[in-house]
Amino acid sequence: VDDRPGGIKLTPLLAPLAALVLIGVVLLYFRHWLVAVLPLVTAGVGLLWTGGLLGLMEVPINLLGAMLPALALIIGSTEDIFIYSAYLEQREFRAQISRRKSVRRAMRRMVLPLLLTTLTTALGFSGGLFSDMGLVRDFSKAAVLAIVCNGVATVLIVPWALTYFGPRTTSRIENGGQRLRGLPGVIMEGFEFLIFRHPMAILATALIGVLLMGYQATRIEISNDPLSFFDRNTRLVIEMERFNADFYGDKSFFVRISSPHPGAFQRLDNLKKAEVIQSSLQQGGQFDSTWSIINLLHYGQQTLFGGPPRLPDEEEVLAQYLSGIPEGMLHGSVDLPTYRHMDILVRHSQHDSSMVNWWRKDLERRLQKMAGPNLKIELWGYDLLANQAAESLLMEQLYSMAALIGIIFVMMSVLFTSFKGGVISLIPNLVPLVFIYGTLALMGEHLNPASCILGVIIIGVATDDTIHLLMRFNEKRRRSPHHILAIRKTLLSEAIPVTTTSVALMGGFLVFLWSDFAMMAQFGWLAAMALMMAVIADLLLTPILLSQVQTIGLDQILKLKLPDSLRHGCPLFENMTTMQIKRSVLISETMKFLPGESIIRQGDVGQTMAVIIRGQVEVNINLGSRAEVLAHLGPGQVFGEVGFVAPIPRTANVIAVSDVEVLILNAGRLAHQMKFFPRITAKLNLNISRLIGGRLELMIDRERQRDRKKREKKEAKRLKRAKRKEREREAQQQERGYK
Repeated sequence: VDDRPGGIKLTPLLAPLAALVLIGVVLLYFRHWLVAVLPLVTAGVGLLWTGGLLGLMEVPINLLGAMLPALALIIGSTEDIFIYSAYLEQREFRAQISRRKSVRRAMRRMVLPLLLTTLTTALGFSGGLFSDMGLVRDFSKAAVLAIVCNGVATVLIVPWALTYFGPRTTSRIENGGQRLRGLPGVIMEGFEFLIFRHPMAILATALIGVLLMGYQATRIEISNDPLSFFDRNTRLVIEMERFNADFYGDKSFFVRISSPHPGAFQRLDNLKKAEVIQSSLQQGGQFDSTWSIINLLHYGQQTLFGGPPRLPDEEEVLAQYLSGIPEGMLHGSVDLPTYRHMDILVRHSQHDSSMVNWWRKDLERRLQKMAGPNLKIELWGYDLLANQAAESLLMEQLYSMAALIGIIFVMMSVLFTSFKGGVISLIPNLVPLVFIYGTLALMGEHLNPASCILGVIIIGVATDDTIHLLMRFNEKRRRSPHHILAIRKTLLSEAIPVTTTSVALMGGFLVFLWSDFAMMAQFGWLAAMALMMAVIADLLLTPILLSQVQTIGLDQILKLKLPDSLRHGCPLFENMTTMQIKRSVLISETMKFLPGESIIRQGDVGQTMAVIIRGQVEVNINLGSRAEVLAHLGPGQVFGEVGFVAPIPRTANVIAVSDVEVLILNAGRLAHQMKFFPRITAKLNLNISRLIGGRLELMIDRERQRDRKKREKKEAKRLKRAKRKEREREAQQQERGYK
């Protein structure tokens, strides 16, 4: 650290400034002191643990590691905000229950998303663990530890704090739970207008933008110039520029000319080829200076004979020159004592690694042509190795990014039991990545170690919001009759935490603009822009994609306990596996009724049917002023299947006798699910057809019995009339005989 005026200064205020931005954002949204204190406490505890672990592991803090406190505070605060928002949702609709119960319900819903988001964020920062650059590798170790420690601190501290200090009431939602209050409500109405009115325009715009920016991103180049890490006005950069102007540059490499024959560079013909090669290097204007044994021979010839610098004309004179040069001056220029290769030192002031790498390829090709088939050209040196390391860093990050994308895809596909769920989780997070690197290419900026690792970090961080949206949509979809309503409810519950965490992250990363290191400043504004694109993609693209797909969470399948009434003997789920029955339950809607409540009313029209999960119901029909009970149904039995097929008036009432839980199947919803779960819906439709066939057969039997009873009754009446007539005839005959 250079404390002189104009020197290099590590900005010590990054973490405090990030903390102030974070506190301001969350207070603006939630207006409660606790939500501002929680991120500071959990980040502080997490950083304390991280520092201890780094000390035990002897991992140093480098230039990138200087960002660690601010990163831990900014990124680690997101889960605190999501848990706090889940707690507020419980208080919004269940204010009569205790805070402890609200915390339990919130944590029961948040524990899986918290684990997944911590895992994906840690995976994002782990992209540099296998890098050949110690700078990137040490930063990745520190960042992964910080994320994990912060997640553990969040689980331990936040529920306890909410239990004792959480707000008792809240009022974020108005209009009967249909709209957010204030500015968030206005913003969400704008998003809903675009999502539901212009979905194809949004998708087309996103696709065109990704294609254009993706093409630009392929043109981006990488630089490992250490001076680019600092601001151009710092003393180090100024002094290095002055050094390069006054001397022959601070960068160098060697051009090695080799021959398989000993004594090759004691011969005049090979040295003349080397002279031509060195002259071409000097004349190109790309390099500041060159030096080799040729310069020593030129000096000897010029000293003895005068004139322009040149090589001697005879082999004997050359041998005398070589024997007269001290061995110490030849060391490093030729291979002593064999003289099988010689090196040309090339000095330059080019710090752009992409340009140096291009020089290397061009020189090896061009100089080899000048050297001929008997000599071999190789370029080597520390700077060239550093440039190769810069290129390998880019490739490592590409591999890490591809591996991270693959891991997230597999994890989300398993979590939502569908490859479509994995694709949906990636699309909103790849869009900002393409735009960021495309923007860098358009601005003519180069990739440095910080911006190289930005890709995997952004994917890991931005996936958090997508996980929360997908898991909440699955939850709301089960309790909503239509997917559009489920999307509205998802946005209503997740809009505030998603936007709050994203704005807080953006503000925290923008604080890096005040850093004295240009690399950190660039990292800050790129990360802020990427997160802005991520939140827009999450709130626009994710709902549109969710409207075209249906996912079921693995956690929902594992947590669902099927009663015996559905697993055994239920005609609706005949010949279906346990997994298929669970999926069928999860893509349907469950409802609960109290004793005496009407489930179906006679005369109503509705294309739904129901399966009794628990409880008893009574089926009756209205006959004038009285009701005739037709049947009592229990768990596993089905009712309403005729109305499910055709929108005809209901022919009977279904009333709950006890506390009843039923599974509701809607014809329109099941038709919508057909394209997402074709095998399950096909089996359900087959079983429904069997149910209706059985019901029709029962109805036909009833009609036959009714007709038979009518015929029997009619026959009985006929016989009765015949007997009466017979008795009347007999009576008449008796009367005639008497007379």
